[in-house]
Amino acid sequence: REALLNSVSHDLQTPVAAILGSASVLEGMDEHAAPQARRELTTAIRSEAERLAVHIRNVLELSRIRAGQVAPRLELVELPDIVNSALHRAEKALAGRALEVELAAGLPMLRVDPFLLEHAIANVLDNAAKFSPPGSPVGVAARIEGAEVVLEVRDAGHGVRAEELERVFDAFYRGSAQAAGSGLGLAICRAFVEANGGTVAVLSAGEARGTQVQIRLPISR
Repeated sequence: REALLNSVSHDLQTPVAAILGSASVLEGMDEHAAPQARRELTTAIRSEAERLAVHIRNVLELSRIRAGQVAPRLELVELPDIVNSALHRAEKALAGRALEVELAAGLPMLRVDPFLLEHAIANVLDNAAKFSPPGSPVGVAARIEGAEVVLEVRDAGHGVRAEELERVFDAFYRGSAQAAGSGLGLAICRAFVEANGGTVAVLSAGEARGTQVQIRLPISR
């Protein structure tokens, strides 16, 4: 409860304050105000509103998970289709980065809920962008290992201390790097991947040595 209140007080109030401030300035402008100034204010309002919407959605998703209301609708899908959708969803966060996508040929179809899996992968991509320097590369790779398909997202960012590798999946935990965000992305990712019968793990050689998130999904028989 304390973590939720702290998150709401910062992650909700900050964008709301920015939206109200920009809207007030925009409202006070006369008809002769420069169009560029108006565009900058409306862009700021839109950006902060999107940030607010993401946080609210994550809190609601966590509430669904805690209430046991995540019921996957399984269907046979192609993993590359889901990866492409997740990349599109995280397009803004990944802007200006070199994307290294390596999906092995002949990947089997998976019986999963495409919405939940896309959401999980998009959260991982968003984290990769938050916890790595602007312009640094982000890699996405998939391969077959035994009876599983392994999907990996890697970045060249802050890395994760050994003692934090499991804690990063705790709701509202932001780690020592303290990047902006709610600290809910990986908690939701794990719940959605496990709902699809898979597992997720975070691997890192240590601080400033990048992070790799590994999602394992069973191959349907």
